[in-house]
Amino acid sequence: MEDDPPSAVRRVARLLVIDPARSLLLVRYEDAPPASRSYWVPPGGAVETGETLRAAARRELIEETGLDAEPGTELWERRFHWRMEGALIEQIEQYFLVELAETEPPVRNNSKEDIAELRWWSLVELRSTEETIYPEGLVESLDGFLTGRERERR
Repeated sequence: MEDDPPSAVRRVARLLVIDPARSLLLVRYEDAPPASRSYWVPPGGAVETGETLRAAARRELIEETGLDAEPGTELWERRFHWRMEGALIEQIEQYFLVELAETEPPVRNNSKEDIAELRWWSLVELRSTEETIYPEGLVESLDGFLTGRERERR
């Protein structure tokens, strides 16, 4: 039943990887049938036992993109429920900013994750795409954060 409490809590570290041109790195997943849907998300994944959120963020960055950088500012937390292998899970995602010095550096998936594609997206492309991007409101939140940050630097 959907009203049942979650059977587990899954902590996740996600990374908003931004280059100097303000492009954002996203990874694409394709669900198997019957869902057969495709969607884009920031790189990241579950925190392993005994691991801190920052350590998980850095490990996931290396595994899913081949990039090695320190996670920076903690941006926000997102909580939601979803079904994973038939069980209702409460997922708590912590988002970290990673600012790179190189524009669109080459990336590659080194993880066991079934990542279909990695891609750099400009904010203009993200605002106009018909693709599914999670979390909802990501582009607006990121744009607002970056705009506010630029104002502070002036």
